[in-house]
Amino acid sequence: MASRRIPYLDTAKAFSIFVVVVGHYFFVADFYGVHNHLFQFLGQYENYLVAPAMACFFMITGYCSTFEGNVREFIFKQIKQLMLPALAFHFFSLWIDSFLYWPYHHPLHYGLHVISQMILYGGNYWFLTSLFWAKIFYFILRKNLSPNQVLIFSIPIFVVTLIVVNEFGHTPWFTDYALLLFPFLVLGNIAKRSNRFNIRWACIAVYLVMVVFVEHFFDKFTGIQGGMDMNYTQAIPALILILFGALSILFVSKAFPCNIIIQRVGRHTLPIYCLHIVFIDFFIITFGKLLKHSGDIATFFLLLLSVIINIVLCICIGTAYDYIISYFSNWWVKNFKY
Repeated sequence: MASRRIPYLDTAKAFSIFVVVVGHYFFVADFYGVHNHLFQFLGQYENYLVAPAMACFFMITGYCSTFEGNVREFIFKQIKQLMLPALAFHFFSLWIDSFLYWPYHHPLHYGLHVISQMILYGGNYWFLTSLFWAKIFYFILRKNLSPNQVLIFSIPIFVVTLIVVNEFGHTPWFTDYALLLFPFLVLGNIAKRSNRFNIRWACIAVYLVMVVFVEHFFDKFTGIQGGMDMNYTQAIPALILILFGALSILFVSKAFPCNIIIQRVGRHTLPIYCLHIVFIDFFIITFGKLLKHSGDIATFFLLLLSVIINIVLCICIGTAYDYIISYFSNWWVKNFKY
């Protein structure tokens, strides 16, 4: 079944991945000890955008995915669409990383580390791995339950997962993140039944109110994302904030004109997500001293230029990957499939 692109969903994906990329600049800068006034200021609030962006991706995936067929075919399809590209881009980023930082990152040693991380913990791409598990889990539940029934069932699942994470720690292969973000995947699939997301401008108002509320009453907002822990007290306010933040992204995307550049970014979110970190590393390490002594305006334009170059490079690599896979797939069908 051929897929039909929905322009405002591409816009929402483009905005969400842009937020994720920018947010990681602050994280990497802090990791390398590059402290800058603008980075520190924006870094305090980036979770208010990154957490809804992650949920928005889950909702869009639920909306655009088809949960039909047998389990084996569905699992192989998810491996092909999510895990194999993640592995391929992971090794490509390893090659770039080794090339840039030789001999500090030896390809053989670092490669073995990557493989062990992938086998034991699901690799570095927590989002793709958790999305993989969430889709499989939803597919299995849909065999006997309606989407609305699955949504109701996802509430106790969320509560149990929250208890496990807080009392015992994170689970292997990012299954805890998969179950915490699972309700958003279900909501997206429910919206598919009416062929649209039923969103209003009031979503933005609720989202902003919750941002003010959480900022005032909590020391730090973490959300549901890699390396972040959601405690019991914060769970309900955080869920409301994330939900209406994700809906706000969709609402703004509907009103925002979708041009060919935005469409291209929206269609290549997977390679951007997988590859952007290595280019951020290069930017922060190369221009770290300059950033430490730059004013806010200079830092802003350096950041913006770097993000644009980063995304363009990731899209180029993603396009090349699509071409190579398409070429070898056609070659295989032509020569070996009878």
